[in-house]
Amino acid sequence: MIRVDKCIKCGKCTRNCEFLSKYNLDFSCKEKLYDLAFHCFLCDKCNEVCPMNIDCMEYILELRKQKVIENKGNVFEKEYKETIIEKTNYPFKNYEQSNAKVVFFPGCNFPLIYPETTKVIYQLLKDNINAGLAVDC
Repeated sequence: MIRVDKCIKCGKCTRNCEFLSKYNLDFSCKEKLYDLAFHCFLCDKCNEVCPMNIDCMEYILELRKQKVIENKGNVFEKEYKETIIEKTNYPFKNYEQSNAKVVFFPGCNFPLIYPETTKVIYQLLKDNINAGLAVDC
């Protein structure tokens, strides 16, 4: 389990992430993050700026997994619909942030189900061909 208790509430993640900013959250707000885990765009900006090196994106993925397990694999239809509506104006949003000629796009489900594999694949692509990363539905 990711140790988000190391969060020092500096606000860097909140200022740099649209999801955290919209809900005025940081990684000390565990209950709210759990409730809103599927609203996160997985843009990875929180990881880029965290001075405590908390793997924030991995934590969100863990929360998502936990919710799926607790709901016995059922999709939370209301939350999912809200998330899709929220993301409507953000098609391929993460592409804007990448200055790479090649972008690894694993979608939103693959990183959720196989987070470690996603990291390994991305790191190999980044190291060998300087690929960027776009994670979203």
